[in-house]
Amino acid sequence: KTGAVTTDGATEFAVLKTDFAVARQVLTLSNMQMEGAGLKATGAGTIGMNKALAIQLNTVVGGKVAEYLGAKPSGDQPARANVPIDIAGTTDNPKVMPNMKGIAGEAAKNYLGGALNKFLGGRKK
Repeated sequence: KTGAVTTDGATEFAVLKTDFAVARQVLTLSNMQMEGAGLKATGAGTIGMNKALAIQLNTVVGGKVAEYLGAKPSGDQPARANVPIDIAGTTDNPKVMPNMKGIAGEAAKNYLGGALNKFLGGRKK
């Protein structure tokens, strides 16, 4: 569906695409793309016929959330940062968790990039 986030918690997507293959009772998803109101994510993973989920997404966040991760605005564009998300559990009871190791790496990359830029006097090399 296209549109905005509804009040019942469902997300309506403007873009929802994936490649998939079924083998050995597992649905393998690749090249996932999801875009909706306030959401942009890519990823891959598996859904078992036993309903088990193992999906890794990379979401893009902007504004203040990205700034908390050390990203800086660029010109008139708001700050943007990548936030890796892991989805586990089952289709009946999914567990959506930020990948803390990935978030720490993103924050470190953003802070080090900012420090390097300051060291170089605002010039990027």
